[in-house]
Amino acid sequence: MDAGSFGYWVDGCPVKVGHPKVRATVYHKPDRSLIAVANWADEAVDCRLEIDFAVLGINPKRARLHAVAIEGFQSERTFHLDEGIPIASGQAWLLLLEAETATAPAQQ
Repeated sequence: MDAGSFGYWVDGCPVKVGHPKVRATVYHKPDRSLIAVANWADEAVDCRLEIDFAVLGINPKRARLHAVAIEGFQSERTFHLDEGIPIASGQAWLLLLEAETATAPAQQ
């Protein structure tokens, strides 16, 4: 199945950030999504993602939010689903939201 996408400008985007200058766009496949979150504010912000797991088809009790290391862009990091995500002004994160496998523990 090809990936679908939900731009930050779409009313039905399943990921909201609650900050007027932080935007999230979602590229979705079954059981996983890539979330691009960018900060256009003049200052650093901590934002919490408001995720509609039903739209994405992911069980929140088995979900993992992870940033893969990309040289010159972002370091590797795993976020708790209720954790504030720090984003410097003019910066972004590419985050993988996926269902945990049996080999990795789910978030508590």
